[in-house]
Formats: sequence, structure tokens, C-alpha cells
Amino acid sequence: MALALDASHRWVYFHTGWIGGLCGLPALINNALLRYSTSSDWLQRSDKFMPIGRFDELLLPKSALVLLLVGLVWVWLRRRELTYLWSLAFSGLFLLNQQVLTGLQIENFHWIYVYGPCLSLLLALLVAGEFLRADLPRPALAALWLLGAVHLADGFWLRAQEALRTRQTREILADFACYRQQRLGGPTERLAPNAVLAGAPEFLELGAILEDQRPLDHYCLLLSPSIDDAEWDRRVALNDYLRGFDRADFARCQEATLSKGWGPWVRDVALRAKRLAARLSAFDAIRAHPAAALEEFAVRYVALPANQPPPEYLREGWRRLQGGPSWQVWERLRAG
Repeated sequence: MALALDASHRWVYFHTGWIGGLCGLPALINNALLRYSTSSDWLQRSDKFMPIGRFDELLLPKSALVLLLVGLVWVWLRRRELTYLWSLAFSGLFLLNQQVLTGLQIENFHWIYVYGPCLSLLLALLVAGEFLRADLPRPALAALWLLGAVHLADGFWLRAQEALRTRQTREILADFACYRQQRLGGPTERLAPNAVLAGAPEFLELGAILEDQRPLDHYCLLLSPSIDDAEWDRRVALNDYLRGFDRADFARCQEATLSKGWGPWVRDVALRAKRLAARLSAFDAIRAHPAAALEEFAVRYVALPANQPPPEYLREGWRRLQGGPSWQVWERLRAG
């Protein structure tokens, strides 16, 4: 785009383009080799290289489109030297809907992190340039500096609120405080490093970070090239079985889970029914022969809410390491 709009700097853009392409080539080759050496399951379940209709899932942020149009006129008439920045913002906004050309969903929403900062910087530079040309009196300049300082402070305040006061942040901090009190605050038997841990999702996340555990079911599995959908289904089913779910609970939970987020089953009712059937089949097989599933994935520990009655399977072959105050932690005696 900059090559077309800014003839005076075409060689700069040309050399920038081929140097950038050369720098990024190793990553492209590595990603291509990874893609073609593994199952496609893991890519599509996280919306990577997902075939969709060319005009499906369009993202058209109205404010960004208006600002981009205003910016184009402004740059063309007043600030030609900012053509490259406008072009970068335009490219990010265009790639937000690149499925129009490719027919693929590749987590396209991430392009907001290109056009958003570029568009914000462009508008800030355009406005600042106009004020500098206006030769404003000193009080007006002081007021503008004050306005800028207030705006900057407000940005830091909002970032602090996002990091410390949102619901998800408060939940994570509360879980961490409970984990630290129970597992790290006194003479507690530590979990063996690199062991497979099942149970409550919040305990799995913290155990992976704080005690070097390997979660049986976790967000990282969604993104793992080494785990296909069949293994993913078995892991999900085993973890919920160990949490004490019955078949009806598991079916309801998975129906809700598969109806949102990523993956082809979110977009297709038939594929969702097929995925749900596969998970229910895995759950039935595990319920019939839990020992085999435990051995398959070498599950060593299970963590459940402290106030939950222990499931039936814990009565034999397990010992309780902790009874609370937040979680009951069990160890399988015959863990591999």
C-alpha cells in the first residue's frame, strides 16, 4: 500500500519489505514443517487454518474504518510523510478479514494489535502536528500538556484496573492465595515434580506453575501439536470422571463447552454432536475401566474441593495427602 501511495520512498519500502521477509523466513519454514508433520486437529480446534466462508465472520469496526478514512484524507493533504503509518494501519484492518481472499480463519482478530496501535499513533501525530503549526499562546500549550498528562495517567489507571480489579483477575488472585496458604505456607508434603495431576481446574493451573505438575486436562492441551482430538477427548473425560462427574453432568458440561470458543464444532451442530458423542464414548469406557485410563496417562495426583464428598474410586488404591482447607489432595498408590 505504501509503495502505491508514496512514490518518493518506494525504494525504502522495497528494501524494508525484503529485509523483513528474509528475517521472518526461518519462522515461516519452521511453522510450515510443524504444520505438515502433525495432525491438523490441534490447528483447527484453536481456529488456525479453519476453512470458513469468504464472507463469514467479518469484523468491521465502524470507528476504526471512519478514523482510517479521515486519516487518509488528512495524510494526503497535510502529512505525506506519515503515509507508511497509515498504510500499516490499513493493512492490519484489511488482514482482519483476510478470509475474503484465503477462505481461512487464522485467529484473524489478532490483527487488531497491528491496526489499533498504528491508528492511535497516526491520529496522535496528526493532531500534534496541527497544534504545533497553530503557534498557540503559552496558556493554551500548557493546557494541552496538562490534558495529555491526564490522558496518560488515565491510561495507566485503566491498565491497573484491568490487571487488578477485573473478575477473572480477582478469582486468580483468590485461588493463588488459597493455594499458597495450603501448599506453600507450611510443612507440607510436596508433589513429585513432573507428575500428572488431575482434578479441579484452578488447582491444575496453579500446580503446573508452582509445583511443576503436568495437568491431565488444561488449556495447553488445546494448543499442543502432539495431542490429537481423540486423546484430548479421553483426557477431558478422565479428568471429569476423577472430579466426580456422572454421565449426565459430563454431558451437560461438554455440551456447554463445545458450544462456545474455538473449533469447527462451534460453527456446525452436526460436528458438535459428533464431538460430544466421542467424549461420551470415552467417558463410558473410562467409567467401565478406570484403572486402564489411569495407567494410560500415568495420573498420580487428584485435587478436589475440600467440601466435596470423595468419589467412590478414592476408597481403594489412593491415600489422602491433604484434607484442606481449600482442596483435598490425593495420591494414587500405584502411580507409574
